[in-house]
Amino acid sequence: MIIRTMKPEDYEPVIAIWESAGLLIEREGRESRDSIIKQLSLAEGLMLVAEDDGKPVGVVIGSHDNRKGWINRLAVSPEKQHAGVATALVKAVEAKFKSIGMNVIGLLMIDDNEKSAALFKSLGYVRHEDIVYYSKREDTREFCC
Repeated sequence: MIIRTMKPEDYEPVIAIWESAGLLIEREGRESRDSIIKQLSLAEGLMLVAEDDGKPVGVVIGSHDNRKGWINRLAVSPEKQHAGVATALVKAVEAKFKSIGMNVIGLLMIDDNEKSAALFKSLGYVRHEDIVYYSKREDTREFCC
């Protein structure tokens, strides 16, 4: 398995990974082909794919606000879960953050996502119960995160 920067031609396999992992996909919004390709051009190498035998099997999107790194959209194909793919992706994006001076890394997840909570706890992340998340959206459809 290798971890590499996501490429435009990874779009459909990445969408398939997200769908197989049960993530909500905004194909007409922030996960549209055009949006993802634009994000790739701005991402500073923070959008990563885990590839096994030439096929994407995992993905993580990193972003930052110039002071804190953010882990977004971590997902692994069901047939490759529990094989260290998610851990490898998180460690790779952490290294990317460190290389650009981001020493604080955050993430948001659905409250009952026990598998992800266990993964991040095992990697040294701390859950904060005292933080409330607000968002404002132009699109008024009901979506998570």
